[in-house]
Amino acid sequence: MNKIPHYFGFYLLIFVFLSCAHLREVKQAYSIKEYKKAFQLSEQAVLKDSTDVEAWFYLAKSSVALNLTDRGIDALKTINHLDPKLKKYRRDLSVIYQQLAEKALEKGENQNSMQYFLLAESLAPGNIKLLIRAAEAAFNAGYLNIAKLRYEKIIDLFKDPSIYIQRLNNIESRIQFAQNEFEKGMEAYKDDHFKEAYIHFESASKTQSENDESKYFYCLSKGKYLSQLGSGKAYLEAIEFFKSAGQLKPQQAESYYYIGRAYEMLSQHKTLREAVAAYNQALKLDPNGQYALYCKKKIETLNERIKRLDSFWNGGK
Repeated sequence: MNKIPHYFGFYLLIFVFLSCAHLREVKQAYSIKEYKKAFQLSEQAVLKDSTDVEAWFYLAKSSVALNLTDRGIDALKTINHLDPKLKKYRRDLSVIYQQLAEKALEKGENQNSMQYFLLAESLAPGNIKLLIRAAEAAFNAGYLNIAKLRYEKIIDLFKDPSIYIQRLNNIESRIQFAQNEFEKGMEAYKDDHFKEAYIHFESASKTQSENDESKYFYCLSKGKYLSQLGSGKAYLEAIEFFKSAGQLKPQQAESYYYIGRAYEMLSQHKTLREAVAAYNQALKLDPNGQYALYCKKKIETLNERIKRLDSFWNGGK
């Protein structure tokens, strides 16, 4: 067995001492609001020891203080990775997430604000004020079911919850309105009235942002409406909406089928290849579905057409 050199313990003690001294400097700088210095020192600390949770904590705090939001979020993610249970800093981390939420709110980033308030709330579950802020943020972001759950909790905590009962009733009315708009959109969509459909789906998704189904059919119906216009510009715009639908439901063949059709209608050498790629993707996702036979035929005929065009542009070679 290899023996550890006798001087190893000495160097380890020196390393620990220097690390502690470095962190003391970070804390001192932060305490007197020298955030830039605290940020620089904490950056140096995590470079020396990437497992030092306390150094990451001060890096997160100083980043947020300096409005370096992305760096602060990265530091918070690292803390969560190093200490998933967040035993030591739960309360302090909740405050950091609240700060991020307020900054996002100032920028009009309602969804980001909601996400940060929800994270802050999860780290301080007994904080009623934070519960209310999370409910308000969810409502402002259009995440009505999340807001509803929190207002239901809030109502149970107050002797006179009348103001929150009114807010809950408002939320339930908005949820019902969004559902009605979605149903009207589906009726119009099934009748191929795509302009009417996308107007209703847009209304539903703006009222209740968490409803991806409304967003999906909004993208499909807007894409189909644009395709009906028949111009090159409209087809290109339609493709972007169909791609957005694909991002919402990446395992669905439908959006790729419509992407293929739109590219095909542009009828250019390059776009025919794009059409084949889209049809192939639709076929891959659903080899036996309603679009499969059409996609197979189109892949075959378009590849033949591409070969002829290739031969033409290459002078028959």
